[in-house]
Amino acid sequence: MDPREATLALLAARAEDATVCPSEVARVVAGEGGASREAMPQVHAAVDALVN
Repeated sequence: MDPREATLALLAARAEDATVCPSEVARVVAGEGGASREAMPQVHAAVDALVN
């Protein structure tokens, strides 16, 4: 799953006023046993694009 899709999926599963931590998104993007820290730049870029 790409960072944008992961962010939107996590938000959709929460209350309307809830947030998600970028590290949660990175863990979804990296997958089981993946390198979530390496996904953080892509996660930040995707979140920035969603906000703008």
